[in-house]
Amino acid sequence: MRKLPMILSFFSFIFTIQLLQANVPQSVKVRFERLYPEVENPKWNYHNGEIIVATFTSDKGINKAFFDTQGDWLQTRLHLSKELLPKNIRHFIENLSTDEPVTFSGIVYNESGSWFRVESRPNASMAMRTFDEKGKLIEDRTVVFSIEFEDLADRRNIILTRLPGQKKPVRRISDLSMME
Repeated sequence: MRKLPMILSFFSFIFTIQLLQANVPQSVKVRFERLYPEVENPKWNYHNGEIIVATFTSDKGINKAFFDTQGDWLQTRLHLSKELLPKNIRHFIENLSTDEPVTFSGIVYNESGSWFRVESRPNASMAMRTFDEKGKLIEDRTVVFSIEFEDLADRRNIILTRLPGQKKPVRRISDLSMME
C-alpha cells in the first residue's frame, strides 16, 4: 500500500513530461529544427511560463536553446567545463570564494554574437560575469534575491551592475512581483 503513492507520483511525472512535450508551440519547434537540424528529441521545458527551453547534447556538450512563445530564438547556452574556458576565465573561477559556487560556465550566443559567461550564487544572490572571446571581463552583474523592506508592497529586486573600471556598481531596481 505504501508503494501506491510512489507509483501514482511516477505516472503523474511521466504524464506531465509528455504533456509538456506536446504543448511546445509549432513555431518554436520549426525554429529549433532550422537552427539545429541534426538534433533529434530535445527535452523541452518552460522557464517562468514564458520562455521555452530545449535541452540537447551536441558534439560540443550540453546545450540549452531559449525561445519565446512565438518561436523567436533568444539565445543558446553551451555548458563548458572549467578546463575548456580561456585561461583568464579559469583563473577568475579559481579565485572565487568557496562560498560562491559556480552554477554555469560556458558560451552564450544569439544573433548579435557570442560571449563567455560565469554564473555563481554568492549568499542570497546570483552573480553573472560576462567575458569577451579573449577572456576579458566586460560586465559583472549581481541580482540580490533577499532584501528586507518595511512595506512588503514596495518589494523590489535590486540589480547591481559594475563595468570594468568602475569603482562603484550602478544600482538598478526592477519589480519583484513578476517573480512571485
